[in-house]
Amino acid sequence: MITMNKIAKILSAVLSVTLVIGVTVAMLVSAFAASAPKFSVNVVSESKDEVKVAFTLVDGSFTAIDFRVNASDWDKTAKNTGLTLDSIEKSQAYKDFANDQEVDPIYASNKKNGKVSFASVNAYDAKGDVFIFTFKKTSSAKEKIVASDIVATIESCTGADNKDVTASVTNNIPVEVTTKPTTKPTTKPTTKPSTEPSTKPTTKPTTKPTTQ
Repeated sequence: MITMNKIAKILSAVLSVTLVIGVTVAMLVSAFAASAPKFSVNVVSESKDEVKVAFTLVDGSFTAIDFRVNASDWDKTAKNTGLTLDSIEKSQAYKDFANDQEVDPIYASNKKNGKVSFASVNAYDAKGDVFIFTFKKTSSAKEKIVASDIVATIESCTGADNKDVTASVTNNIPVEVTTKPTTKPTTKPTTKPSTEPSTKPTTKPTTKPTTQ
């Protein structure tokens, strides 16, 4: 016969196991959430004729991603940045990662729109530059590009657990600094007193000393 004490012990054991499972699941969910990758774009080098911008993995890992890096006016009629995407190259970190894989990652890029697609059986977790985007500069380009010249967007991303994650990308290119003109008063008082005493003594002494 099962006594009340035995029932209590069984319930206690079941509750303990349930709590352990719950905590474990919560920890796993938290770990997967923390692995959502973070990216950045930053200038690698710049000259009068070209600028190289890196798409960099800052934190986390991923197995697949679709993203775009391009001049901010790439799809506009009016070209104001003076930048034209010339090439998209794999970084050395990417090449090292790919060489270590039994199955080569799938990679595709389009320099017309700046879009890159990547997929791998194993999660990519090599921190640092992943792809290098080289832009040609025309005479209308700035001497040093600014953040508003480059657009970086992530269309989709799959995390290390092969589930969709919300990846983020930060534009680390310096923003344009606008200087405000320092205004000084340009007008000086031009008015001078226009009134001068108009009255002069009009009378002269009419008496002369009399001689005797």
